[in-house]
Amino acid sequence: LAVPPMPANETYSAAAAYAVPEQTRARAQALFNSRQVANAHAIIQSVAHAQSKALLLVNFLTKCQSISVAQKGALKDRVLANDAIVLGAVQAFAVDADLEECLDTFKRVLQQQH
Repeated sequence: LAVPPMPANETYSAAAAYAVPEQTRARAQALFNSRQVANAHAIIQSVAHAQSKALLLVNFLTKCQSISVAQKGALKDRVLANDAIVLGAVQAFAVDADLEECLDTFKRVLQQQH
C-alpha cells in the first residue's frame, strides 16, 4: 500500500487523522449511556425481590462510577436494613427508568447519613 507524499508544510498526526469531533463523541457517549441505562432498567424490571433489585442497581451505579465503593457499601447496608427511601427510589426507577432521579435520591440519603 503506497502512501502519497505529504506536502512539506504539513505535519501528520495519526491522532488527528482519526480524531472524532467532540460533539460526535458526546453524542456517542450519551447513546452508550442510554443503552446501558435501558439494559439496567430491563434487568431491574425482571427481578421480583425488592432488595435484589436495589443491590443490582447499586452495583450498576458503582460499575458506571456514578457512586464510589464506599457509597456502594453504605447503600448496600441501607438496602439490607430495608430502608424505605432507598427501596422506594429503586422501585421508582423500575417504573420510570429515571436514573438521575434515583441517583439524586441515593446521594441525598448518603448525605443525611453523615
